[in-house]
Amino acid sequence: MKTRLTKFGALIMAMVLMLSVFAGCGDRPAAGTGDVTTGETPSPAPTPNYSAYEKSEYIIASYIYNDYDKLNMEDFAKLNIVFAAFGLINERTHRMGFANAENFHYLTEARELCPTTKIVVSIGGWGADGFSQMARTAEGRAAFIESVMEFVDEHKLDGVDMDWEYPVSGGEIAHHDSDKDNFTLLMKELREALDQRKAYDGGEMLLTFAAAASGSYWRRSVDVAAVMPYVDYVNLMTYDFAGSWSRSTGHHTNLSAPKSDGRYEYSCGMSAVESAIQAGVPASKIVLGAASYGKLFMAVSSSRNHGLGQDYIGGCTDIRLNDIVDLVGAGNYVRYWDSQAKAPYLFDGKNLITYDDAESIGYKVQYITNKGLAGIMYWEYAGDTEESYIINTSYDYFLSK
Repeated sequence: MKTRLTKFGALIMAMVLMLSVFAGCGDRPAAGTGDVTTGETPSPAPTPNYSAYEKSEYIIASYIYNDYDKLNMEDFAKLNIVFAAFGLINERTHRMGFANAENFHYLTEARELCPTTKIVVSIGGWGADGFSQMARTAEGRAAFIESVMEFVDEHKLDGVDMDWEYPVSGGEIAHHDSDKDNFTLLMKELREALDQRKAYDGGEMLLTFAAAASGSYWRRSVDVAAVMPYVDYVNLMTYDFAGSWSRSTGHHTNLSAPKSDGRYEYSCGMSAVESAIQAGVPASKIVLGAASYGKLFMAVSSSRNHGLGQDYIGGCTDIRLNDIVDLVGAGNYVRYWDSQAKAPYLFDGKNLITYDDAESIGYKVQYITNKGLAGIMYWEYAGDTEESYIINTSYDYFLSK
């Protein structure tokens, strides 16, 4: 488990030690009737200076969902941005609510120890409805923005991330042809509200949004030229390229395109970046996505190509990196490397897992610096390994540049 964060830990330990001393006072022998051992109560270990961690000039960001108490302070100090997920929109009132707001103190307490890491509330997520209905009227947008700013002010946050999946196309939520224009209005009005505030460190507030990794998204859902002046970063969701909807096994978060054997064709991180840039998104505002989970394809029909690009009949499910590491350690799976896709995969003869590891993250961060992108983000924090290799691989490489 990642180390649980609380700034009260040292205080609690000290109180426990004091109580144990007082509890024993009544049983202590009278003076001269027995031996009494005296000693000093040890002082709590000093809190490390997490603000001393050098920040990368490239963005290293993580979404974190619910498990705020599992946030490790060393990880927090190396991150530039923590996206706290998810705020949800009430479809009737158009106001934002945050179901686990009572646990937000884990994040804000961490920031007291490391003020250089920004905390940004992320609103939406896959299947989260209410965006189209809210953004369709000036009154709806005003009610939403008022509630978001109240939350931002209450927790002294550093910005807002919009995860509307997706304007116009809808995904699994309500959508309307006017969403594209309304998204522009929403981002403009959010920017205006944020500009009336300062971040925790006194700097400017951030406004970001999560974007689909496809060219059709930019054509259909976003007026890029109109929106980009209001936006600091675009979090490009370059994962889920393959999954339960795919007819054959495949990489789900590969950087480059695999060499096709005629059985599977799908996107990759590099093509998603090119689509965004061609649509007008500045490279310097693109944050490339990585994944702390893999796709487990079950009952693969053939061992050809070590199971990659083959039919499967057992379904597909997500699996966290920390669980993948355990499977590798058990020795049943063999790791293979796709040099074209710049991505690893595992195969045990019948089940296949595609995922990100330290080697594939290394290629991603190298591509980010070569391409002039803003940085890397991943979904989501709790799935990373004990060694936090997404954060550490990115951090070590970026600081070496």
